[in-house]
Amino acid sequence: MLAINQKLFYNNGVKDTSIKVPAGNTSFLVPISVPKTGLIHRVVVHCVTNPSLSFTVDLVWHDGSGSNPPPVEITKVIPSQAASGGTVFWSSDVGVPFKGVQEGANPTEYYIYLKITLSAQAGDTYFAAAVLWRTVDIW
Repeated sequence: MLAINQKLFYNNGVKDTSIKVPAGNTSFLVPISVPKTGLIHRVVVHCVTNPSLSFTVDLVWHDGSGSNPPPVEITKVIPSQAASGGTVFWSSDVGVPFKGVQEGANPTEYYIYLKITLSAQAGDTYFAAAVLWRTVDIW
């Protein structure tokens, strides 16, 4: 069975799930709960606070923590994307495969990470984002 899923980060007026990069930080990692494997089809990230801000987006399968993390270059699910007009838009009709990383005590929780890197920053910076993927359940 084919399943299509997405994770949204934004302020809908009721609940604010926007991504906040705190003042003074130039990089921020957002965990996204995903199935064990799948295909990424779309990544959209928009800077709500300052649409002229330069930033890049990476989607990676490792958070970079630990005593000997793998180089970020080999953990990328999609190539680095640079913002144009305050927005990153990446899309693939066929999808790019990913394998989520098991985190925590629950053996059924898997994650990939959305990494936002700013060129410069003064105050809190807010982003809206969407990540869309599909899976094929074979059971």
